[in-house]
Amino acid sequence: MRSAAECINRLLAQRAKSDMYATLDAILIDPESGTASVAKLGAPPSYVLRGGRLFSLYCENLPVGIIAEANARFRTVQLEAGDVI
Repeated sequence: MRSAAECINRLLAQRAKSDMYATLDAILIDPESGTASVAKLGAPPSYVLRGGRLFSLYCENLPVGIIAEANARFRTVQLEAGDVI
């Protein structure tokens, strides 16, 4: 997921002739371990509903295509049975 995000970022930054950018919101879930890797580049928070409570999933990143050398930051969370994203 990191490689894909960085590749998309570089391609958009190189092709942009103006202030063109995009947001990226992705989650990769490992069903065996219950971990979720979250990538949010310029995207608003997502939420996990757990036991009637909401938890925010947020990563502070620039949108893709702003800076070619930008390094995307990701967040890993442990999901529990019954969680809704």
